[in-house]
Amino acid sequence: MNRIKPKLKVLGITLAECAKKLMISRPTLNSYIDLYEKQQPIPQEKYQLVFDRLFSDDIKDKDSFLTEVDNIHFLIERDKMLGTLELNPEKTDVITSVIAEMKEDMFASDCNLDIYIFMNMLIRSYRKNSIFQSLANYFLVLNGQINIDNISDDEKRFFSNCYRLFHDELKGISEIDDVYLKKFYKRIDVLNMEKQKQLDELRNELNDKITNKIEGLIKLGVNVDDISVEEIMEIIGKADRNEIGIPNTVL
Repeated sequence: MNRIKPKLKVLGITLAECAKKLMISRPTLNSYIDLYEKQQPIPQEKYQLVFDRLFSDDIKDKDSFLTEVDNIHFLIERDKMLGTLELNPEKTDVITSVIAEMKEDMFASDCNLDIYIFMNMLIRSYRKNSIFQSLANYFLVLNGQINIDNISDDEKRFFSNCYRLFHDELKGISEIDDVYLKKFYKRIDVLNMEKQKQLDELRNELNDKITNKIEGLIKLGVNVDDISVEEIMEIIGKADRNEIGIPNTVL
């Protein structure tokens, strides 16, 4: 493998310039160079790909190097802005593709926000409710993203029932199933009661925390009139933001 530092010197690129373009420190650049020249993996997969591109035999002059490093600099800036720098390239590509599609759709006057609310519910819930993964796989198989030869018997059962449902709906021949409609209504009632119970428990928990906080401030000699409810809620919110969260999608 070509040695990198001599190549940079021939191209007229200093280590400081290279590190700045790649948005890493000089010591980090040196460690990455050392690993790369020893043919050992660079910790961040993206920088492994960066080094493969920048220090390939295809780049022989300074202009070519600077053009390539400018393109890479733009991608690194994008990843830092999105918070995806630590993710592998495949995950980053998915995120950027989804964001691009969402932005284009949301600028349209007929954008349906319910679709995005549903997507958010799926992301929060698919690990706990496997049926969401099965439903995703149905559309992936149907659209050629997953090889149909690799589906399991359980998926065949699920897919066949999904296809019958969607087929009848698209053909306009589906009918109301009174038995399951009643079950559907009953399930909604159960879920609504469970959600109300969760809200009541959360309200009681917040009331207790607010009361304890106010009592603590009073004991410190703070005048009741000087106590800001907004500040108290902000303090409690910072402490509980990760504890309370958003409920998962339920079936």
